[in-house]
Amino acid sequence: ELGRRGGGRRRGDNQEITGLARMTVAQRVKALLEAGLSIEGGAHRTTGGRRPVDLRVNVDHAQVISAIIDTTHTRVALTNLIGDVQAEERLEVAVVDGPAAVLGAIVAALTRLLQDQHSTTADLAGIGVSITGPVDPHTNRPSQPPIMPGGDAYPIAEHLREVLPVPGARQSDASAGARGAR
Repeated sequence: ELGRRGGGRRRGDNQEITGLARMTVAQRVKALLEAGLSIEGGAHRTTGGRRPVDLRVNVDHAQVISAIIDTTHTRVALTNLIGDVQAEERLEVAVVDGPAAVLGAIVAALTRLLQDQHSTTADLAGIGVSITGPVDPHTNRPSQPPIMPGGDAYPIAEHLREVLPVPGARQSDASAGARGAR
């Protein structure tokens, strides 16, 4: 949390926390700064030498889409990299409407959200989809979902990737909820 929201971390803090050599930390920090994933903040007071500078995660470097397909409706949100919701929409499309209809509604909502935020798919780091039913860990596709007609082995990621050229992950709602609670 310190490096994400609060006052940031100094390079020396990262070296101490990770146990990595100063040069290794310097190289990795440089790569993060060049990629725009980290930003420098304010300098600290010192009694001599170079003033230490805070490093923070650049939470606004990219956006993430999250979609929750529920039994009675679907929710789509656009967040920053740490999950702060920037825009969201509730859709009156349910899991029983079938995967093609639900995914089509998600894409349409995402398009509206991106337009409202003056963003494009180039600003997206990824998409996460939570479904009501088990997901086969080998194929990452729904596995005989009891209330998702036409959903068994449906290629959710491939369907979305055709429209959204971003990394994606799908999990059952139970797994996604457990991960979110950590």
